[in-house]
Amino acid sequence: MAKNPASGPRDTDVFERIGRINIAVWIVIGVLGALVFSPIFVFVPVVLPLIQLVAGRIARTVYDPTGSRVPSRPAYSGPESLAVRGRYEDAINAYEAAAREEPGDPEPWLRIARIERGDLKRPQRALEAFRTARARVAEGSPTALMIGREIADIYLTDLHEPTRAMPELARLAASSPDSPIGQWAARELADLKKTVDRRP
Repeated sequence: MAKNPASGPRDTDVFERIGRINIAVWIVIGVLGALVFSPIFVFVPVVLPLIQLVAGRIARTVYDPTGSRVPSRPAYSGPESLAVRGRYEDAINAYEAAAREEPGDPEPWLRIARIERGDLKRPQRALEAFRTARARVAEGSPTALMIGREIADIYLTDLHEPTRAMPELARLAASSPDSPIGQWAARELADLKKTVDRRP
């Protein structure tokens, strides 16, 4: 794959910034109102935003007790717009550049894989990108299961190599037997084994 560095815009925590600005503005209004009119004007513009701030911090400690914030995910809108316009190679280059900036994020590789498979009809390259994405997710996670299904499906429908799909199907069936993907894999694997057993 080509290595032409390009990247889309990065996400920023816009809503948090707007919230802080909103609180600061209301505090200033409340202080001015208290000085000019009456202390009663302090409650709505000053006390309520402070209550909002404290409530937000309490909620954050409930939902994120470690105190660490989950980083915002990149939007990848730049490469996506290239793909929408049919500039698939440019989109792949841009996703690869984004992947270098976010080495732990599987999303650029997933999008590359789907372009390679769906738009460029290059299943072997799609397999490489899906495997690269899978190396960046937790084993047994929903994303890992989805990637496993995509890999198995490429072997079954694009490459017509069912025997190479069997290890992927076995992995999916064993790792998540109660999930829809695991059950699908178990059925496909059973059908493939019957086909292999019937061969002379």
